[in-house]
Parts: sequence; structure tokens; C-alpha cells
Amino acid sequence: MSKVLIFLALSGPSLGFSPSATFRLSFRLGASTLEPLATSPGADSSTPSAKPQEALVDETSTVRPGEDENELFREVTPSVKRWKEYTPKNLPPEGQAMKLPMALENVQSALARAARNGQTGGVIAARYWAYHAGRIAFFSSQNILAVALNAATLFSSNNKGEAVADEAMGRATRKEAQTSSLLDAPNVESTLIAVSSLLCEAVETFEQDFENIQAGFYKEPWDMEMGLRHRQASLPYIADKARRLLGESTQILSRRRRALPEDRKVWKFSSKFRSADSSASTSSSKGSSLYPEYYQTNFHYQTDGWMSADSAAVYESATESLFFGRQDAMQRGSLVPLSKFVKQTGGKGGRGVSMLEVACGTGRLATFARDNFPAMEVALVDLSPYYLEEARQNHEYWEKARGASLTEELGIGSLGGVSFEQAAAENLPYRDESFDVVTCVYLFHELPPAVRRACSREFARVLKPGGLLVLTDSVQRGDRMRSYDDRLDLFTNLNEPFYKSYVRENLGQIMVEEASLEPVSKHVTSVSKTLAFTKKKASKQKAQEEAQESIEAADIAEP
Repeated sequence: MSKVLIFLALSGPSLGFSPSATFRLSFRLGASTLEPLATSPGADSSTPSAKPQEALVDETSTVRPGEDENELFREVTPSVKRWKEYTPKNLPPEGQAMKLPMALENVQSALARAARNGQTGGVIAARYWAYHAGRIAFFSSQNILAVALNAATLFSSNNKGEAVADEAMGRATRKEAQTSSLLDAPNVESTLIAVSSLLCEAVETFEQDFENIQAGFYKEPWDMEMGLRHRQASLPYIADKARRLLGESTQILSRRRRALPEDRKVWKFSSKFRSADSSASTSSSKGSSLYPEYYQTNFHYQTDGWMSADSAAVYESATESLFFGRQDAMQRGSLVPLSKFVKQTGGKGGRGVSMLEVACGTGRLATFARDNFPAMEVALVDLSPYYLEEARQNHEYWEKARGASLTEELGIGSLGGVSFEQAAAENLPYRDESFDVVTCVYLFHELPPAVRRACSREFARVLKPGGLLVLTDSVQRGDRMRSYDDRLDLFTNLNEPFYKSYVRENLGQIMVEEASLEPVSKHVTSVSKTLAFTKKKASKQKAQEEAQESIEAADIAEP
């Protein structure tokens, strides 16, 4: 069970690849329109790289790119060392397993620290820690309940003498299936030890998040600031999310236990759902012509993959459950380099800055970005029309809840616009040098190596000279303690086919070699890391800026 929990806590959405025909959903302050788009000016997504996939990354290598890449960045923030050296308060002697009494002592120490932070940090700190205590309680309880229900189902089926079908594991006889299933079921002690580890890491994550708020990198979460006025405080809303979450979690665990080929399939990509046109145009590849073959798998064993409204509706609460309530805090690591850039280059409220988020999912991170810089122009891109619709609804809610107060508070007149595109991450439907900022969260670990490189080039293409790229994804080999490295490969077992190659890729080096971007900073938050890059300025632009700086310096120097 601990392997399942740890793996899922590192997983995230891909949501970055699209049909060749794209559409735009755009709205400002609640008004929405639908308009067709021209064919993308980007590179042909069908040929992302001439190199074969296996030639790009050795998936058995012991390289530690998380460690090696540090020398590339101008700024390696203290967070990198913080998580590299992180351990719970107490550890067992080397070579011995954690025991329950020590694990519970670690939890007691972490919770006491959290309580102390809330009591001594003022009103905002008290509100922050109370809010996140509630998140931990809700999401962790849902997670534990799902595991318990799954174990009960296993126990019941085996008592009835029913074999657990699992061809992938080679369980040919009913006796073998029965025995293996019981062994796979979690026992109470291992469950509590796993939970204690995640709770301790959650407290450390929230401490870091609050430190970033105090440092002025970003504001407290907008839904926390709204308190009981937010829809998540509504009992019907909570009940609906809990119902969806419990059902989804038990199904994911069941598919993970079976690990059958059909559990990796998504209904959308089944041959019986394809149109005659799409079937005719895919003679050289499997599945629908609208989606790349590598997208046509049920990542994480989640229901419908990314291809249903139900999947989109449960996604945020499902991932927060698996992260024990810390996904928002990990995603907000993206705001650290973003905040520095926008404050240096933008006007009040981010006016004059344009941001593109690729693989936006439900649009959650972008609401945090807009809440901090409400005048910024934002474009959101994703593969799934279902997730784009969920993102559109989330941003409409944010605008209604926060728009009036923010525009009045900052005196900005109106919010910046937001648009939604269904488009391929490696073939974006925008002109060259369209955006000041490009962000991408939890996409690269679900891409084949060649497509990672194609996306890197495409991100650089749409980025303006001097612009910022913010890439947030799972930690890799070398980012945490050495003992953590070997566990990373286990995550492939939860239908993450490209994870082994991802954890061995030097992302900084890829951005330099493939996209000619300059590494700026690295920031780590728990099991996620944020890498920031800039696009080199054109020689003429750079010369003009240097000349202006010289003039300003001379004016200051004059008596």
C-alpha cells in the first residue's frame, strides 16, 4: 500500500496533446465565445524527433540528473538543500525498517510543530494552519477509507473463493490468485507507517509554502482567504466531492491490483468509437488520429483517462487526496519565479504581461497566478475538452468571487482576459514570440523523450525574447536522498510508461541544447520541483536596454 500511496503522490496530469483541428473558448468577466482557429504555425507534431526513443535515454542508468543539473542554474534556492536533506525527526538504524512507535512519534512531533506555528505566527498564520489542517484531515481520511474498502473487497472475494484475475502478474490458478491478493492487501501497521510519513512531509511542505507567503512571493491561497464564502465550505459541495473521490479512489486501486491490459485502455480510443475518417487516417499508427499514440493510455489507472467530464470533476480532489492535501502548495512553487519576473517587467497587477499555461488541466494553478496578478493576460492550453471546460468553469467562478474586490483594491479597472485552447503542447497554435511567460506543470513525466524535446523547442518558439519559462514536475533521481532514487522506478507500475526515462533526463540540459534557453533558478517543494529559464534577448534589444541603463546610471550619478 505504501508503494501505491507514494507513487500516486508523485503523479500528475499530462493533458498536453491535441487534435489537429483546434478551437478557442475565450471569455472576459463571464462572457464566453466559441470561434475556430487556423492551423497551428508550429512544427509538425507527427515527427517530433528523428532519433528513436530508446536512443535518447537509458532507462537502466544510475545517473542522478536532479543533482547534476544544479550547476547549470544561476540560482539554486535553499529549498533544494532543504528537500535533499529532509528526513522525519527520527529514523531507524541503517538497514532496518521503520517501526510504528517511531513513526507515530514523528507524526506527534510534526503536528506539534504545526500547532506551534499556528499559535505564534499571528492571525494569518492561524488561519493558514487551520485551513490546511482541515485539508489534511479531509483528503487523508478519504485516501485511507478507499484503501480500507479495497482491502475489504479483496477479503470478501477471497472468502467466497473467487479468484482475483491478474494475467499480468501470471496468477494462473485460483489458489495463487487468492494467496497473492491477501499478501497484497495492506496491514494496519504498514498503513499507519505510510500515513505517518506522508503527514510529516505535508507539514514540512506547508511550512515552506507559508514561508513563501511571508517572503512576498505570493499571497495566501484565495480560497482560504474567502473562508466560508467559498463554495468548498458548502455541505452539498463537500458531499459531492467526497462521493466522487471515494468511488474514483477505490476503482484506481482495483485496477492497480489487477494490472490487466484492458485496465490501461480509455474508451475514447477504442476502435468501436472511432469515426470512419479517423480510422482511415491512422493506417500507420494505432488508435485515433486526433491523439498521439502515447496519449492513448489510462495514466494512473484513473477512470476514463482524461476523456470525460466525470474525470475532470474528480481530478483536483483525487490528486489532493493522494498528495494528502499538498498538491496546491507544490504547484505554488511555480509562482516563485513567476512573481519575481512579473514584478520586474509588468505594471500594476501584472498589466502588460501575457502568460500561457500548457497542459493546464482544470486551471487550478492559473487561478492562483491570476489572483496574484489579476491584470495579466492568460491563455490556457490542454488536450482534453472536458478538462478545458472544467478550467473555464473554475475561472468563471474565480472571476465572480474575486474580480470586483481585486480590481477595486488595485485600481486596475478590469481583469486581464483569459482564453482556452485545445492544442498540442508540441504544436501550439500561436505565432512566434507571443508570450512573456510560459508555464507547464506535471506534463513532462508523461511524455516520451523525443516529445519532451519537441515541446521544449515549441515553448521557446512562442516565448518572447527575454521571456520566462516555468517548468514544474516530479522530482528526479538525485533531487532527494539517495535511498529515494531506487523507489522512483516503481512508479511505472501504476501505468506511467515514460517515468523511468523522465527521472533520468537532465531537463536543464535539454532546455539549453534543444531550445537555447538560459537556466535561471531551481526550486524544490516536497516531491515536485520548479525550473525556470529565460529566452535570450535579441542583440539589438539587449543593446538598447544596456544603453538605457547607462543613461539612467549617469543621471543618478550627476550632482
